[in-house]
Amino acid sequence: MKKIIIALLLILPFSTFAKLFDGIAIKVNEKIMTFNDIEKFKDLLKLTSPSLSNQSNEKLMDFFKKSLVLEYYLEEKGIEISRKDVKREINKIAENMKFTGIKGVLKSLSEKMGYKVSEDDFYLFIKKKLVLQKVQQYVLFKELRKKITPPTEDEMLEFYQKYRSNFKMPAKIKIAHVVFKLPEGADFNKVMDVEDKINKVRKSISRTKKYTDREKLFFKYVKQYSPKIYQGNNGVLGVFDTEKLRNLFPNYLSALKLKKGQISKLIVFGSDNSRRLVFVMEKQGGESLAYEKAKKRISQILFLRKGQKKFEEWLSEYTNSFKISMYSKE
Repeated sequence: MKKIIIALLLILPFSTFAKLFDGIAIKVNEKIMTFNDIEKFKDLLKLTSPSLSNQSNEKLMDFFKKSLVLEYYLEEKGIEISRKDVKREINKIAENMKFTGIKGVLKSLSEKMGYKVSEDDFYLFIKKKLVLQKVQQYVLFKELRKKITPPTEDEMLEFYQKYRSNFKMPAKIKIAHVVFKLPEGADFNKVMDVEDKINKVRKSISRTKKYTDREKLFFKYVKQYSPKIYQGNNGVLGVFDTEKLRNLFPNYLSALKLKKGQISKLIVFGSDNSRRLVFVMEKQGGESLAYEKAKKRISQILFLRKGQKKFEEWLSEYTNSFKISMYSKE
């Protein structure tokens, strides 16, 4: 029997061997992705990056192929995707999924996918997802910068006038929160009852005209509804800029769009089975930037847009130096 297997290995072409034994879908030099890897990645993309997962199968396979190719580039240049890079991406995913931190995300993903998604597996997924982005940033600013013509003053002014509302002074806010815990094992009706109560609280505060009265009313609701662990300092959390809020309370980022005295919409915390409202006590910044102050950022955006075409040309040329094999399940 062993002789037969060895003989088969010697005479079978690699593509057939890959299908029979490894389930290899993509091979770039010595790096591979199996069909199983790809299916897992597709599932994770669908749950964490809907815009990317909605692309055609052909485009997704091209994305996976490019990731393998560019892993060689990262190794060649000694560039690493750091834990900080990965953590930043995880925070974005957690924010979109309305969870705090990786534990809530992993629990939700495991439930939806029907098997346990480990922290190591998720980190590997995120690192592969960031490969293209990391290489693109490096190539544009290190290797292609001189080949990209800077945007003109007219181009920057036109862009500013069109997207002026997107350029704002960095905002800092002082916030407080009121936390509503759901009853243990709450069914749909009980959850709806709690959320109805929360919406009534929100309307009550929003209808109150004077800021001082709003603040007193909010603190009253903190004492009335928040568990004792959340009642300290009347639920006041402190002062946050965007980065600090993203790191500590990513679910509360929407509060940066609010004005002083405004209260957020209902915020769902799946990780601890609670519902929350955030009250903005103070706010600085947030107003639109003047053109001169937005100019540097606009220049960067337009540089990246022009650079995208140059990068695609570079990537096509770089990819040609690799031996790439794509396999089908059939």
